[in-house]
Amino acid sequence: GAVVHDSSIGDRAVVGANAVVFDATIGEGSIVTIGSVVYPGTVIPPHTVFRNAAGGNQPSLEPVGDRLKKWNVAFYRHLNAAGHDATARAIRDEIRRRGFLGGER
Repeated sequence: GAVVHDSSIGDRAVVGANAVVFDATIGEGSIVTIGSVVYPGTVIPPHTVFRNAAGGNQPSLEPVGDRLKKWNVAFYRHLNAAGHDATARAIRDEIRRRGFLGGER
């Protein structure tokens, strides 16, 4: 799981597994990628993907984009459940069916 300490997290924001967030502000609809470290005082604007490794100290910020704006909690829960019950191929096929891989719908 992620570690979040004394931070503000906006609606529909996602903090990835093993990410660490200290005294930061994460905007609405933003994504902190798996394993990222968000240092104190960091402000991640709304609808932004934040990437940073523990030793990196050079975070990457980019717009979420139309494809990721389709992401929602119900779909995330579905993927989580599917990960326990299905093969990687079945998960990939479901992601592709929903338009997250192989072009936009």
